[in-house]
Amino acid sequence: MDKIIAGRLANKKWRDKNIEAERIRCAKWHRDNKDKRKQYKLKHRDKILRRRKELYILNRDKILAVQAEWRVNNKDKCYARSSKYAKNNPGKRAAWQRLRNALELKAAPPWLTKEQLKRIEALYVEAARLTKETKIKYSVDHIYPLQGKGFVGLHVPWNLRVMVISKNIRKKNHFPAEELI
Repeated sequence: MDKIIAGRLANKKWRDKNIEAERIRCAKWHRDNKDKRKQYKLKHRDKILRRRKELYILNRDKILAVQAEWRVNNKDKCYARSSKYAKNNPGKRAAWQRLRNALELKAAPPWLTKEQLKRIEALYVEAARLTKETKIKYSVDHIYPLQGKGFVGLHVPWNLRVMVISKNIRKKNHFPAEELI
């Protein structure tokens, strides 16, 4: 057993002294053994993912600090990426923004499940799709407004519906009248 440990230590010393040679050797091995690597990853997928998660948890503060520093140093790239995402995903972006507003108003209950949040997002995506296809602006309406007079609605899937924006604007913060629906 001592010979194995001694051998591993000797290998580590050699790798530390010959970093560049080790990088070249590893890169060549990875190129030449793509199938072996793929089979290993499939066989040990759960173990690999569990280890990645453990490493992330152990180094979370360092990782977040590096990410924050990168965002500070690359503001233009971050802005371009978020602008591109918002342009390509207007429904998702609107759903996120509206959820954020609802949280500020304390109208988004903490017990919402992921499935319910996806249903809310789907309504905003549908409104964006209808707007794009029909060239008529659609929005997502809260049936019971979040800031109504005498009552408060919640930002939940069963309180939302897609409707033409002009009708939604006419409705204002009132309980829905049948002629507007």
